[in-house]
Amino acid sequence: MPMPRAVRRLVVLVLALAAVPAAGAAPPTVQVGASPQVGRAPLDSTLVASGDASSYRWEIGGAAVGEGPALRHVFPAGRHQVTLVALSAAGEETRQSVTVSAFSLSLRGPRVASYRSRATFSGRVFPALPGARVALERAGRVVARGRVRRGGRFAIG
Repeated sequence: MPMPRAVRRLVVLVLALAAVPAAGAAPPTVQVGASPQVGRAPLDSTLVASGDASSYRWEIGGAAVGEGPALRHVFPAGRHQVTLVALSAAGEETRQSVTVSAFSLSLRGPRVASYRSRATFSGRVFPALPGARVALERAGRVVARGRVRRGGRFAIG
């Protein structure tokens, strides 16, 4: 007995749907930011994630330091790679990174300087920024300038 036309269409539709590959779960879309991202050490920074992830994990230097879409962290002097690991409900993973830089500065100068004599100041910037400019100010006015050398050392005056 021949198959009715409606049944044949239903069988063809079911076979066609069975041949279509299942859609894979997409990894979450996320953005990451730090505020402030650069500053004087110790740098108190807020890390913020936004996107469509179901969970967030924060890593600094490969070590997990917190969970959730926001994290407050105090960074010592140095450049720090912060990685956000975001997971979708299906378990797909996305990683986004941001670099946070916390700087320290040391400054040495003479204990006593004679009037109208030139005084030399030296110091170090960490992490080193070779070629960066350093300025010494008095009452908001630049009175001496210098450049950072390799190793973060500088001399001005």
